[in-house]
Amino acid sequence: MIVMDLVRGPTAATGRELQQAVADGSPHLHERKAGHVDDYTRRTVRKAWGSLGREPEPWMGRAGDGDGSP
Repeated sequence: MIVMDLVRGPTAATGRELQQAVADGSPHLHERKAGHVDDYTRRTVRKAWGSLGREPEPWMGRAGDGDGSP
């Protein structure tokens, strides 16, 4: 998953920058996740951060909260 490479990378990308990178780099994302792009990208970044033991940023919400609201 490309977001994992970005999370592990040497640059200090913010969660929002990672979310935008996922949105920009995912082929046909707006077609595949119509109406759910923001939720999908937020959950993807939150999952990647969590796999490295990082706490999610407040805007990411918590795993299992449904809508990602803090």
